[in-house]
Formats: sequence, structure tokens, C-alpha cells
Amino acid sequence: MKNRISDTATAYADSVADFADDARRRVAERSGRLKQQTQATLQSSMQRVLREQPLAVAVAGLAAGAAIAALFPATEIEDRALSGARSSKKRARR
Repeated sequence: MKNRISDTATAYADSVADFADDARRRVAERSGRLKQQTQATLQSSMQRVLREQPLAVAVAGLAAGAAIAALFPATEIEDRALSGARSSKKRARR
């Protein structure tokens, strides 16, 4: 009797383990497919935008570059080069 209960419990445990392994494999496969589909969609969308709106992409790139550059302090060379423009701007405001 004990062996029969033990065998039944082992069989159930094996079934549950098989079910869990199968579920894990299915989730991994589906998430892999979803990742590939998302990458393909994003890539085709980017290619379409680059092809149809190259000027907008260039403007966005310039704006992003300017925003990043504004985060850094001005260099000594920039200060010297732009000092004349600053002086002219100050005189114009007066």
C-alpha cells in the first residue's frame, strides 16, 4: 500500500514537473517570437521614417545634439570665440 501511494505521488510530481517544463518552454518560445516581431516592426518603422522624412530625422538629431551639448559647460575656446557675439548682443539690448 505504501509503495502504491509513493508511486502515485512520484507520478504526480513527474507530471507537474513535465507540465512546468512544457509551460516554461512555450513561454520562452513565444517571448522570443514577440521580441523578433517587435524588432522587425521597429526596424521597418525606422526605415520608413528615414526614407520618407529624412529632414525631420536630421532636425531631430540636431536638436538632440544641441540638448546634450547644452548640458556641458562652455570651453575656454568657445568663450573666446563667442565673446564678441555676447558683447554685440549686450549693446543691442541697451
